[in-house]
Amino acid sequence: KQTSAGTPFFQESVYPGGSAALYEYLDKNIQYPASAFVYNVQGVVVLQFRVTKEGTTQDLAIIQPVDPAFDKEAYRVVSGMRPWEPARIGGIPVDTYKRLPIPFKQ
Repeated sequence: KQTSAGTPFFQESVYPGGSAALYEYLDKNIQYPASAFVYNVQGVVVLQFRVTKEGTTQDLAIIQPVDPAFDKEAYRVVSGMRPWEPARIGGIPVDTYKRLPIPFKQ
């Protein structure tokens, strides 16, 4: 649905620079745990967090764990992200929840 100005009534929260910038940040910052490398462990950790109306990430939780080393690394990297652009309803910033899958592959 569009407002009269042509902007969407609901705008989802986004990482600054969009998905490409988000995955570039993850690629640069994730360190593959040595123990997982040795034992050839792979998987996708899924995290859920709240993007506040101020753009900060809070209430970070691992909702699909894989391996303690992966879970810890995914948590570390996501908790270090810079602020997001908050979601907006009718132009007003609001809190939203995000789910972010983080793949660990050798």
